[in-house]
Order: sequence, then structure tokens, then C-alpha cells
Amino acid sequence: MTPYKNKLVQLNAQTETLKAEMEAQSKIVPEEKDVPAFITVVHNESAAAGVEIRRYTPKDTTTKDYYVEVPFEIDVDGPYYAVLNFYDRLQRMERIVNVSRLNMGALKGGKVPSKKAYKWSSNETVSVSCLLTTFYSTSKGGSPPVAVKK
Repeated sequence: MTPYKNKLVQLNAQTETLKAEMEAQSKIVPEEKDVPAFITVVHNESAAAGVEIRRYTPKDTTTKDYYVEVPFEIDVDGPYYAVLNFYDRLQRMERIVNVSRLNMGALKGGKVPSKKAYKWSSNETVSVSCLLTTFYSTSKGGSPPVAVKK
């Protein structure tokens, strides 16, 4: 009976380790869309970096085999190094966030061409538009494909 007790202890420890890994993975790619929580986290990161997010525009989601892409167009402005700090903070988040279609320009005369005019403070030097994409998992694909040896 003792060998089985030892094996049970090992299996229970392995199960707890796997549960902890699954919990960590669910923070990186959650199982639910939860847009308000994502926007809150991005807003908090922007405030900590010292930039203003002027616009969130949700785009169409794209469903892949094992995950769903959830994109947002955003406009950000602030001092140049604060904007860099914002993107650095995004890359350090637990949740995966991709930044693409980055378009950065200097504020000249308090206006950015082809953009809505906001009242910028004197320390804001750049305005940025980009696409933020986050993800959540889906069970659509079932289990991953198994490699077949030929």
C-alpha cells in the first residue's frame, strides 16, 4: 500500500502544479472577452505612464482555431517619452496585447492634421494612433491536432 500512497502524493502535487499553470495561462489569454476589464487595465497603464487615451474604437473580432482576436483602435497623446513608457508598460502586462498600425506624429500648433482637435497641455508633444489587439481563448478547435508519423 505504501508505494501507492507515495504515488498518490506525487500525483496530487502534480495536479496542483498544473492547476497553478492553467490559472497563470488564463491571465495571459483569458477564457472570456471581458472588454470593460481590458479597457480599465489599459487606462490604468496610460495614467501611470502620464499619457491620455482620447479614443477607443472597437473593431470586428476575428475567430481563429484556439483563440479570438479583439482589436481596438486608440488615439494616445502626451510627452514623447511618456508615450514610449506607455507602450513599454503594455508589453509588460500579464495579458497579451499586440500593438500594430502605429502612426506617431508631432503636435504642431496644438493640432494634428486629419484628427479631431483636442485641447492639449503644453507638455504634450506627440499624438499616436494604433491598433491594440488582445485575445481570449475559445474551445472551438477542441484538442490540438496530433502529429502523425509517416
